[in-house]
Amino acid sequence: MTVKLLIEESPAETRAALIKNGQVWSLWFSADAEAGGLYLGKVKSIDRKLQAAFIDIGFADAGFLPITDTHKLSEGQPVPVRIKRSATSGKGPLLTTQLGIGKDSLTALVERAGNAPAKLDQIEADAVQAYRHFEKSQPSEVIVSGTSAFLALQAYIKSEKVEANSELTAYADGSLFELESAQEAIELALSRTVTLPGGGRLIFDEAEALTAVDVDVAATQGQSKRGSIIKACLEAIPELFRQVSLRRIGGQVVIDFPALAVKGGGQVRAALKEAAKTLPGARLIRLDDTGLAIYTVPRRQLSLLDLMTDYHGPGPVQGRRLSIHSLAAEVLRKAETQLRQNPSGRFEILAVEEVIDLIAAKPDWQQKLTNQYGARFSLSVSKKKEREWSDVREIR
Repeated sequence: MTVKLLIEESPAETRAALIKNGQVWSLWFSADAEAGGLYLGKVKSIDRKLQAAFIDIGFADAGFLPITDTHKLSEGQPVPVRIKRSATSGKGPLLTTQLGIGKDSLTALVERAGNAPAKLDQIEADAVQAYRHFEKSQPSEVIVSGTSAFLALQAYIKSEKVEANSELTAYADGSLFELESAQEAIELALSRTVTLPGGGRLIFDEAEALTAVDVDVAATQGQSKRGSIIKACLEAIPELFRQVSLRRIGGQVVIDFPALAVKGGGQVRAALKEAAKTLPGARLIRLDDTGLAIYTVPRRQLSLLDLMTDYHGPGPVQGRRLSIHSLAAEVLRKAETQLRQNPSGRFEILAVEEVIDLIAAKPDWQQKLTNQYGARFSLSVSKKKEREWSDVREIR
């Protein structure tokens, strides 16, 4: 198996994609970088029934800290914690007091931080965190787009004496995600329906409590024959698990197969168990003769849908639309492409007011563009009413 890691730095975010045998399997975004971070939090409230405390670590939502003896804590008390799992939709991060750091080092960090809430450990470059996230996959090649990202990762590998056989390559000729079809994979992973080569479909419906996947093979040839339906299901299973990985789906996953494919046969069950090995921690809970398979998959981060969209009417999935952050990141990637391709041109970045306001409120995003390409761009609110419309135009 050939494994390749792409790391693409852009003004608003850093993205990474793990590619196995030419297919994108997993995605990482700089929004995931908070996992594992060490913080000096402040106890916001204590729930004795839950045996937990809610800790303010400076995020929008308080972190959840399970603790057996809550009487050792009091409201307003500072407490050092580490993020065990990133925040999910509507919930703050899961915290732990198992810090993995010596007492003397912790004392020095707390004294330096001052008042809570505060981050205690040093913030690593996003490219380094992306690499560490996928390090166990042992990519044979790591391709990095963005000068600062490449230099940070190069320095990390040298300083940490990482035992890696990965070939580190800098890429500066355009959009790395476009070149390797990772952008196309993201767009497909945001859609509700995935068309299978044999004519069948996978239909994904994500909810708060679970994700339902309908394996629809009615469109396949020979659908009246049980053997044809089993064959179509066996062909669908590897893509189904790739999509669960790509969509960053966690929690309970309920898969609905045609009952005819499951009843009395072990082929589908065996294929499900084998495919589950591609998802670390995935566990088959049940597969019954009605065709329902129930899995649990560790929820380690926001799903792609929760990360890139918010609730609305029309959108990539009914009831969802791309978030303002996603739209801002995309138009800044467009601007970077134009600035790179035309070193002497000046450009106007056009988008709806919400997008321009967000970019204007993030001076570090604009500074990254300026540092790399010079102050050759301006921000303008578009008169277009379409929320997702944006453009980058050369000023003549």
